[in-house]
Amino acid sequence: MLSEKRQSDLYWSEAEALRQTASDGFAAVQIAHLRYEHALEIVEDGALGAEAILAVRRQGHEYAEAVTRYSNAAMAWLAFMETIK
Repeated sequence: MLSEKRQSDLYWSEAEALRQTASDGFAAVQIAHLRYEHALEIVEDGALGAEAILAVRRQGHEYAEAVTRYSNAAMAWLAFMETIK
């Protein structure tokens, strides 16, 4: 059986990892959002070529993936926080 100190260290190590993952996920969402907005601006400026449209789609997919990763990380963090007594 792990000592109480070691259990506490593992608990807080897990907490820090989950919090950091959520924080990193939020930053990734912000970056993906900016990239998506930039791709949209190019199309709005009249670049309606196939490459511009593909860039918007690609950035849209990356944005959606970043939102999903962040959502999962945030929910894991919040669920962990519910275990604190």
